[in-house]
Amino acid sequence: MKSISPALVLGTLAALLSAQPCVAQNCGSQVPSTYLDLCNTLNSDLHALNTTLSGLWSGSKAPVLHAGQLSNADSNTGPQLINTNYFNGVQLELQELKAMGVQAVVVEVGFPILYEPFFSSSTEYQQFVSFYSQVAGAVRGMGLKLIVEDQCLAVNLAQAGWATQLSQFYPTLSWTEYQAARAQTAKVVAQTMQPDYMGVLEEPDTEATMSGQANVNTVSGAVSMLNQIIPSVRKAGVPNLMVGAGVGTWLTGFQGFIQGFTGQQCSSQPCVTTPLDFIDMHIFSINNFGPPPATNFLANALTIISTVQAVGKPVSMAQLWDWKVRNGEYNVLTPDQIMARNAFSFWGHLDAYFNQTMENLANYAQMLFIAPFDTEEFSAYLAYTPSLNAMTPAQIYALEASQSAAALQQGAFSNAGMSYYHSIVSPPNTTPPSTPTNLTGVSGSPTSADLHWTASTDSVGVAGYHIWRDGVRLQDTAFAFFQDSGLTQNTAYTYQIAAFDLGGNVSPHAKVTVTTKNSTAPNPPTDLKGVADSGQEISLSWKPPTGSAPLTSYLLFRGPSPTSLVQYEQLYSNLTSFSNYNLTPSTRYCYGLEAAAGGLISRMSNIVCAVTLAVPSQPANVVATGPLSTVVEVTWSPSTGGLPISAYHVYRGTSPHTRPNTRRWSAMLSI
Repeated sequence: MKSISPALVLGTLAALLSAQPCVAQNCGSQVPSTYLDLCNTLNSDLHALNTTLSGLWSGSKAPVLHAGQLSNADSNTGPQLINTNYFNGVQLELQELKAMGVQAVVVEVGFPILYEPFFSSSTEYQQFVSFYSQVAGAVRGMGLKLIVEDQCLAVNLAQAGWATQLSQFYPTLSWTEYQAARAQTAKVVAQTMQPDYMGVLEEPDTEATMSGQANVNTVSGAVSMLNQIIPSVRKAGVPNLMVGAGVGTWLTGFQGFIQGFTGQQCSSQPCVTTPLDFIDMHIFSINNFGPPPATNFLANALTIISTVQAVGKPVSMAQLWDWKVRNGEYNVLTPDQIMARNAFSFWGHLDAYFNQTMENLANYAQMLFIAPFDTEEFSAYLAYTPSLNAMTPAQIYALEASQSAAALQQGAFSNAGMSYYHSIVSPPNTTPPSTPTNLTGVSGSPTSADLHWTASTDSVGVAGYHIWRDGVRLQDTAFAFFQDSGLTQNTAYTYQIAAFDLGGNVSPHAKVTVTTKNSTAPNPPTDLKGVADSGQEISLSWKPPTGSAPLTSYLLFRGPSPTSLVQYEQLYSNLTSFSNYNLTPSTRYCYGLEAAAGGLISRMSNIVCAVTLAVPSQPANVVATGPLSTVVEVTWSPSTGGLPISAYHVYRGTSPHTRPNTRRWSAMLSI
């Protein structure tokens, strides 16, 4: 690890002042004239730092962990973190960060989010403990490293989700109580999330402003608090946990804080008694206010690196983004007013250049990790119009959050996001994702189709899925499901699904055909006919309906008259005839038939009635004579009935009352 000498730092200050020509692609015609001067200034400052680094650094890459902010899990979001289904958004953002190639994620878990006395009940507190345990598990499940920043929750920002509660809670703590609470909470955070890296104090000035604890923004106060927090976190017993603390590069007197955190100049100022493992710094404003001794925030970053490396400790950057603020606006505009500018689309090229510059700085200093902060801009910016200038920061944040969420759901990324991806994934990834499996499709309504599949895998991460309907490309999705709408009822559609990654690799397609539901009742069967075949059977026949959705069944109705029909039977949809047995002779039966297609029922067919045939009449005039002693001749008058008589049954006994139970003979009709 190469250290930077004080002489080199002074030389760098001068180098950073030399304005370089604007790089056209960063501050070209896309930047409105209102902001062109600001873009040129920021671009020149970044160019100057790159020029300085090129004279110090061979250009070789160090094993820096590239991370991203898991902003959906930021504790500043507020109580909605534990709402039903909120975690789905955390998982989606985590999936898309993985697709960008990050090896770690940063999660903001600020005090007092896991401090039980802050909550109204133990149950509510446990819900937040469970939430962050779930977040940590999801990060591990993605195979990523976990970086936790334990600062304090914000109060006076538009995105401060706990502002009301905190404005009442913070004033209840004395400085002694605040330090003890911070130490206790840091231990709970470590135990709950088991991170790889944990920053326990990041911006002393910001924390002092938010919490009202002015002592935090003094070297003695910050060191005093760290001397309670660090041992408390160590007692959590998290294996291989690296604990760090740091400052923002804009902090006045940052040198004293860094020296106290690293155990330097301890004879003249307080120092931590339990060593930190690394020193972190946040970079937001990159303003240069003039030649030394004027403040230059990028030069401050080099000084921090030099100071930390002098004692052999590593450096990291857990938060960084290029705030768009002129020198004359600094400490005039509020942080919200400055941050709201970040969402404008014309900053995309400059943001990519800033991140590339910070990566160069991280590689030069062989940092532990680097984590760009405004990951919303990695997915989407707001298309700039002057009307945005009239919106409040809260309105801009809400609009940007909506567009960012929509982009995440489609697996879409901005040019700044793609630039960060290409800086991480080197050499380029040329392996396509696996084919989506278990693709199924159903129609939930006549105008929609629901598709589900098993998520694909990729050597870096799946960004999303391309979808085609009958060969026409539809909107991409980052989910392993898709609902298509605006379809035509009772129509077959063929879908193809292919996974893609940010390297432009696309998997082979999976395919499924879905037939939409029918919303129109089928036509009724026609030409229903009924014929009595016997005294106990009636045969029915009909013609199936035409021009209808595929039938699922027929409903057969029966009754003694056309006006008294009730459902009698449900028949298979492929039938066109039916025989009704076990009827009563000489009885009238009426029938109607309806066709069913799913839950839709047709009108009734024509109604047909038939009378079962009568049973044969009793033979009459039966006479038995015995012309011979061994012969009896029986005669009778013919019977009548519904059907031709086929035979007579003849019975014999010793008296009229002793007729056998079984038939003795069957006589032909000619007898």
